[in-house]
Amino acid sequence: MATGGNPWWGWDALLSGGVIHDSHYITLTEETVLVHEISPGTALPGELRYEIAKSQAQEHITEVRRRTFWSSFRFRLPGDEKATRMNVRRVWRTDLDQFLGLLGTGQTPR
Repeated sequence: MATGGNPWWGWDALLSGGVIHDSHYITLTEETVLVHEISPGTALPGELRYEIAKSQAQEHITEVRRRTFWSSFRFRLPGDEKATRMNVRRVWRTDLDQFLGLLGTGQTPR
């Protein structure tokens, strides 16, 4: 599943050639949740930023919102006091639902 910053700011960034937000690939394995940065220019997973035990990841997720074009959830990354809003593109929405279900978060997208 790929996440990114505010979807409406992205067009401005593309037009101006700048980068406004961080984007991440989030992968769920049998035992862990892996959070990679997205490599600039390639849109492929880059450097591993966080590795979180699957059993602990569910307590880091709040405020799941399922929307027509962009869904979102809050994810408190290790070392951060405040949760980061993760925006999820429509193409990844089914993956978001599966991710939440497999984690057993009890979070039902609104």
